[in-house]
Amino acid sequence: MPEPLKHLIAIAKKAFGGYEPYPPTRLPVPSEATFRSLNQNTHVEAVWTRDRLPPQWTNIAVVCNLASTWSEVLAWGELLREFSIPLGIFAHADRYYIFPLQDGKAKEVPRDSLSTELDSLRDSLFTPRALAQLRAGQLSFADLEETITDQSFTLLFERRAELSSALKAAITEGLKAEVKADSDLATVRAKSEAVLMVAIAYLAARILEDKGRLGDSGIPTSNPARLIHEAWRSTDGFFEKVYNEKVGELSDRSMQEFAKHLGAGVSFSLVNHRDVGRFYEQSLFIFEQVLREILGEDFGFNLPLLELQQHFTPVPLAERMVDMLPLERLRPEERRIFDPAAGSGSLLLAATRRLAAMPDTPRGQDRAGYLEQQIRGNDKLSLARLVSKMRYCLQEAMNGSDPFPFPASFTSKDFWRLSSQNFVAKPRVVIANPPFAISKNVQMAVKFVDLILTWLDEGSQFAVILPQTFLIGSNAATVAARRKLARDCQILEVWQFPESVVGYSAHQAVTVILGIVGKPSRRTIKARAVISGSAVRDARERGFLGRSWLASLSPEGEDWSSTVAEPVTPTLPTVALGELCHVFRGVELLKEYPPIQSPPPPGVQHKRYWVLSWREPHSLLANPERVPAEQRFIRYEKRFLRRDCSKWSEYFDRPKLLIGRSINRASVEFLAPHLDKTGFCPSSDIFCIVPRELSDAKRKARIPTRFLESWLSLSYPDQLLWLLGIFTSAISHAMLLGQRSSRKLNIERLQQFKLPAQIDSEIINITNAIVSREEAREQSPNPNDLRIRLDSLVASAYGAPKFVLATTTGEPPEIVEWRHESRKRTSTVMGKVVEVLNDDQELKLYLDGMLDDEREGRLPLPAELPGWALDGTVFEANLSEDIDTFEQLAKRPWGLRAFRHTPRPYLSIEELEKRLSKKVG
Repeated sequence: MPEPLKHLIAIAKKAFGGYEPYPPTRLPVPSEATFRSLNQNTHVEAVWTRDRLPPQWTNIAVVCNLASTWSEVLAWGELLREFSIPLGIFAHADRYYIFPLQDGKAKEVPRDSLSTELDSLRDSLFTPRALAQLRAGQLSFADLEETITDQSFTLLFERRAELSSALKAAITEGLKAEVKADSDLATVRAKSEAVLMVAIAYLAARILEDKGRLGDSGIPTSNPARLIHEAWRSTDGFFEKVYNEKVGELSDRSMQEFAKHLGAGVSFSLVNHRDVGRFYEQSLFIFEQVLREILGEDFGFNLPLLELQQHFTPVPLAERMVDMLPLERLRPEERRIFDPAAGSGSLLLAATRRLAAMPDTPRGQDRAGYLEQQIRGNDKLSLARLVSKMRYCLQEAMNGSDPFPFPASFTSKDFWRLSSQNFVAKPRVVIANPPFAISKNVQMAVKFVDLILTWLDEGSQFAVILPQTFLIGSNAATVAARRKLARDCQILEVWQFPESVVGYSAHQAVTVILGIVGKPSRRTIKARAVISGSAVRDARERGFLGRSWLASLSPEGEDWSSTVAEPVTPTLPTVALGELCHVFRGVELLKEYPPIQSPPPPGVQHKRYWVLSWREPHSLLANPERVPAEQRFIRYEKRFLRRDCSKWSEYFDRPKLLIGRSINRASVEFLAPHLDKTGFCPSSDIFCIVPRELSDAKRKARIPTRFLESWLSLSYPDQLLWLLGIFTSAISHAMLLGQRSSRKLNIERLQQFKLPAQIDSEIINITNAIVSREEAREQSPNPNDLRIRLDSLVASAYGAPKFVLATTTGEPPEIVEWRHESRKRTSTVMGKVVEVLNDDQELKLYLDGMLDDEREGRLPLPAELPGWALDGTVFEANLSEDIDTFEQLAKRPWGLRAFRHTPRPYLSIEELEKRLSKKVG
């Protein structure tokens, strides 16, 4: 190393508190022009990171390098801007230059003042965690406080997109070189598997190479076979299976395609173990797509990915799942954690990280062996073990001297065949994201709940990802599983996430359920939900869990609707919708009998057709002018329809209220109520509501007398207008949010919807005015005065209960508060929940560590409070330093965060006395 650069690094190291830089790092090429200006060399001699962790896309704080020309200094400035690196330090011609990103200009600094200059920048370059010199293995909940700027997110996604494109091209061209449509099935399958495994192995080896784990030649290896062999030699057999069994099956052409797209042209130096899991999932997805392109939709053999419907868990979410379990309640030797459907190993990595951070985990020479034995994995795909092991290898490389051992047990069995007798030592904790495949009309993930409960003894813990339909699904198996969980387990928390949070190609909303096996001591649990698609990125990349509230499970355990959305409890009497109205679905046409333009020939029944997509946004009227001319009518007889709807024939012809049945709840209008004055026969994605003719004495007896008189005095059109006004209001949307899955509204739950047991004629008048305005094609004002007035009247009819309408589209306000608080410096407090005030969704909380003289206060539910703390367990947490009083905390529910369970709660009095006596001695 040239003397000027050596001297420069020594000065920087001293200015940064003795913090050692990372060794030479090959940064990705930001642009061809910059690459040429740097003489095709993007090696940086020394790198400091903000968080003292190895260099990644978003954590580089300082780069230090030699520049042979002034133009090279300027080119490095372009690279700094590209990667949002706060500071560059360069030695050029016996002169020193610093390049602060905020100024965008290189500044020459005299040798004798460089140390002072760097010292003044130190606090802005490194996070408090880095300055405190915490080690990677000691990090747990504190990780959640680190934030990534939007600018960093943009960079991250751009670079991931580049690497994903390279991976896609490698697999695509490799398959095209090896797989032919006219080959026999056995050859196609063998070649396909070889392409996939070699591509993933070469990708893994390139990552390890660019991370400096396979030597430091500085020149990437563009020979896949040689590099995979080198990786096997350097990682003690890690790549042995691929090299010995798969490499020889492929032609030179496919190997050349791998080298072209994944070789020296791309850099993986800033990739971390999180990216690797994403690459693995993308590889399988791309593999399936390309095979279909080559061989057709039915290519003759089952793909495990397609068969199992695997959706992989993003690392931040996996870490949240494990962090929120009270593992401290189990003795260290009992913390046997098992993931039976490990996939690419995200949950296993999170579990190892969590155990490594616990204060009673063995230290010293016993540490690695303990971590290795306590975590156990399984996945039906043997490839999953390979990828998981590579991620562990990469994580250990990033941990430095801290051991991060791969689980000693990682099997490739069908977990359905596992029983409590199969385990050498039964797990005490199950963490899992099981496949979502459906068999015999039952989602396998639901059966998985029953299975794991047979594995676990009382006091054991679990965190499981399930389809969101589990929470309110009416399938008999789903209802039974919910009942069993509520009856036999203490449910701690229920989380919800929209599509795309879990799974690269997944289009299914999910729920996460955390619990402890054993009779529940309380029915109150913590519920959290991310609904809006605008929060998906923060949920996937940063572990954002969304808005939270207290939910309550009924003793029989069937009804979990309070976990789906924050309950709204009317304070005035109500009456069920089903007591007053018929509620039924529209029709489902057979594909061979689509809608037609004109009525069919005489003798064939027909009706006017309507689908939800023809509705005008924000309109309350089903306008017949919006029906396409070629789809005005349907043939209405049993032979033309998927199910017999003759029971409702006369009602289809009447005016009625239409409600959206199958709408994603993360939509602007997930109910889409609208008035049908025409007499449409709508599609099955719509519920029809028609007032009953109340002649049944038993039914009348269930309806409040004064309400019944008022209801019967209304004309049929006014009844519909009143119902439309109710369903249009904000409070009804809040009430029904908990009665629907992510995509569908259940008819039984809609029939149970609570209507106000008093009729305010002004609701009818205002709703009529809105409809009349639409019929006259008048422009509605913004804000809409009539809608605002209607919301107020309907809320008053329910007794004006407290409710917060969850943000279903756009950026929710809680995510802004979360980001704001996460940037604040914190102090440590101790506390406990004194009392749960269920009706008001509040807690009485004891906190020690604030400046407030009061130690107890009544607060809204702290947003990050873990479910296990609701039973009064003492916790430690971080509190934003500028919060001094309970009053301030009440206004900033995200200010109390990073909750931690008290250590060693399992100690008996004798063990505790023995431990204390040792410390005193």
